[in-house]
Amino acid sequence: MHGNMIAVVRENTWPRPLAGKGFPDHLGQLAVVLEGIEKELEALAVRIPAHEGFQLVGVVEETAQVALVHLEVAGQKILTNPRLGRQLADNVQPQSMGRPLLHPYCYNRREGLASPIGGALMHRSQYGVTLVEVLVALGLFAALAGTAVVLMNRTSRTNVEETRLAAGQNQAYTSITGLERELKGKGVLAVLTGSTGDRVSLVSVSGGGYAVLREGYGPTSFRFAAGAPEVNAGDQVVLVSATGEALLAGVARVSNVGNGQWEATLAACQNPLRYTEGMRAYRAEVVTLDASGGRVRVNLGGQDLGEMASVSSFKTSYIYRSPRGEEMVSDTFTGMRRDDAPLVAVGLSARGTEESNRELTTRLPVSGGSVRVAEMVACGAPNPATGTGVVTVLVDPTPPGGGDLTLGAPNYTRTFRATSTFTDVPTGNLSLDARVVWSDALTAWEPSPSAWRGVLYSYLPITVRVQYSIVPGTLTFSASGFPADGLATVWAGPYAATLGGGGSESVEVLPGSYSTGASPEVSVSRSG
Repeated sequence: MHGNMIAVVRENTWPRPLAGKGFPDHLGQLAVVLEGIEKELEALAVRIPAHEGFQLVGVVEETAQVALVHLEVAGQKILTNPRLGRQLADNVQPQSMGRPLLHPYCYNRREGLASPIGGALMHRSQYGVTLVEVLVALGLFAALAGTAVVLMNRTSRTNVEETRLAAGQNQAYTSITGLERELKGKGVLAVLTGSTGDRVSLVSVSGGGYAVLREGYGPTSFRFAAGAPEVNAGDQVVLVSATGEALLAGVARVSNVGNGQWEATLAACQNPLRYTEGMRAYRAEVVTLDASGGRVRVNLGGQDLGEMASVSSFKTSYIYRSPRGEEMVSDTFTGMRRDDAPLVAVGLSARGTEESNRELTTRLPVSGGSVRVAEMVACGAPNPATGTGVVTVLVDPTPPGGGDLTLGAPNYTRTFRATSTFTDVPTGNLSLDARVVWSDALTAWEPSPSAWRGVLYSYLPITVRVQYSIVPGTLTFSASGFPADGLATVWAGPYAATLGGGGSESVEVLPGSYSTGASPEVSVSRSG
C-alpha cells in the first residue's frame, strides 16, 4: 500500500495540549538521535506540513520498506524505527487518552502523500549504524568513562588519605599505651629523678616484697627472708624504708645463708639508707619511654627494645595532689613530692604524624598501693652534669682464665675478662659484646647473651649479667655383631646406652677424655 518509504522526525516540540497532560516537554528531544537518517538520504528528503507540533520529512528509498520513528511516552509505545532494532507489532494503533497521539504521513513517489498509517505495518531490513550515531555513542561512552575514572581516582585518594590518617592515629595510640604493655600489670612505684617532658623512667614492682633483716644489713649487702626468692644476680631491687625513702640498686650476687635467709650483694653501690623496722625489698624493673626526636623508643633495665612508634608530638606531664585533693599538673619532674603534694600519676599525650590526627592521652597511677615512696635514689648514679653513667657487667660464672668482653659507648671502648664496674661511660647508645673462649684444647665456653644493646642515662645505672657455659659435644654409641633382638650396654665415662644389634644412640656430653667399654654378654629373650 505504501510502497518503499521511510518516515523521519526532523524536529518536534510537544504540543501544549499534550504537555499539560503529564507528558514532559523534553522527551521531544529524543528525535534528534534519528537525524542521521536524513543525512544519509538528504537528496531525497521532501518536507511535508507539520501536524500537531511535529514536522515530518518523507523520504523515498527504492529498496527500503517503511521505517517509522520509535518514541515512548509514559511507558506507551507510539511508533517504532527498525533501524534501532525494534519493530512494532502488526495492527497497532498508538492511542493515549482515547485519541491518537501522532498521525505520521509517508510520501510515496508514485502515490503522493499517503493517508495516516494504520493497519498492518510493513517491516524493512536492518541497516548498520551511521557515523553520527557512532560518534554520539563514542562521545557518551567517553564522558561516562571519564566520569568513572575521576570518581575512581577520587575514591582511591580518599582511601589512601583515610589509611594514612588511621596509621598516624594508631602510632599515637601505640606510643601512649606502650608503657602499660611493658609494665604487664605491675604497679608504678616511683619515677626516677632525671625524667623530663619527653623522657620518663618508671620503677615498677610486683608482689609483696621481702622483709629486710637487721642482721647483715650494711653498705654493700643486705639480708632478707624468703622461701625461694625471685631475685637473682643481675636483677634490680628496690629497698623501701618505713619512712618512704627508697634505693634502686643492681644485685651482683644472691647467696643462701640458711634458715630461710638470703644475702644480696649490691653491684658497685654504697647503700645510703639507714635500716628501719618494716623495711622491705622488691624485685624491680625500670621501664624508660624516650620520645626525643619524634621517635618513641622503649628500654627495659637499660636494654633497648627498639622503636615503638613515630609521632609528631609527645609530652609527659607529672600530676601532684595537694592535701585538699586538688591536682596540679607540671611539665617538669620535681621529685616524688612537690611541697606537701605527692606525685600521684604520670600523664602521657601524643599526636600522630598527620595534621588532622587528634591528640590521645592516658594516665598512669604512681604509688597507688600500700607502699608510698617519698624519695627515690639510684645507687651509683653520678652527677648528671658530667654526661657519664655507671655500667656494671657481671661475668657469672667466669670461665677459667676469664671471658672475652667489650663494652662500647660513643668514643669509648673497654675490653675486659671478668666482672667489672665502669663509672666513666658516656651517656647514649651502649653496646656489650662477648665472645667464645677456650679453657683448653677440648673445652669451649659460650657467653649468653653474646650481644647486648641499650641506652645509658646518667641518672640510671645499668647492670648486665653475662653467663658463660661450656659448649657440649655429641657422643654416638653403636652396637653390631649380634641379633637385633639382643641387648648390650656400652659406655664412655659416665655416659651409657643399652642397644640392640645394629642400633645406635647419640647423647650430649661435656668435652673431655673418657674410657669406653661394653657388657661382655648379650642378652636375648625369645619364646618357644
